[in-house]
Amino acid sequence: MNSADSLTAVGLSDGFLELIGKPDGSVPVEVLALEIARHANPDLSVARSLESLDELAGACPSPTVESICRFLFLEQGFAGNSENYYDPCNSLLDIVIASKRGIPITLSIVLIAVGSRLGVDLHGVGFPGHFLVGVGDQQDSFIDPFGGGQELDLFGVSNLFHRLHGADRAFGKEMIEPIAPRAMVRRMLGNLDAIYANRRDFRSRLWASTLRAAIPGSTIEEEADVAAAHAALGSFDCAADRLELLALKSPAHVAENYRAVAARWRSQLN
Repeated sequence: MNSADSLTAVGLSDGFLELIGKPDGSVPVEVLALEIARHANPDLSVARSLESLDELAGACPSPTVESICRFLFLEQGFAGNSENYYDPCNSLLDIVIASKRGIPITLSIVLIAVGSRLGVDLHGVGFPGHFLVGVGDQQDSFIDPFGGGQELDLFGVSNLFHRLHGADRAFGKEMIEPIAPRAMVRRMLGNLDAIYANRRDFRSRLWASTLRAAIPGSTIEEEADVAAAHAALGSFDCAADRLELLALKSPAHVAENYRAVAARWRSQLN
């Protein structure tokens, strides 16, 4: 089953698939993020949410990094939702724009989107466990939206890494490389997949995992997550079919495991 057929089979529109198939970076990350959110709320107006970002940019006093951060995180009150970090609403950009609460990656998208409207070059940084924003081509300037828009240099980023992951873990500059919109939305959907699975909201997990697997360059493991989501909903035949197809392009030890799991799922049909 190809990506388009998979999306149709679970009742999803192909709008996200069309946009994610365009050259990486040609579609603003906030548009992709809002297309994701539309699957949680079919009544969402992407245009209205984009207008809200336009209005934020229009109200910002000046087009500088410092001014944008001060405006968003001090004057407008955007902040990290530490109390309910794993609420899926923190990963749905329309809700984050309206509530002004989110997690590092969605707050980063708000910052990048407002910066883009003001001609300020900002980009996503796929920092492990705590998404950051990089500033233009500067290699020693980062912003922590979840930390209230705090500006960090390399020393500050290294300290943040060790606070999150332990003093004995090695910090490397590859952890602060810029990442493109596809990688950003893949990370967002991975967050939602895990959150919905933990909440046993398997219908929501199905659309999240299906969208992630539709991103060009998806891994076999990400495609297997779609099969697992089908199985969790009791669609054992569909889940087994998907896993057996994945086995055909997997290494031998992985293929053997996939076929065994598929056989167990098929036994649920008897």
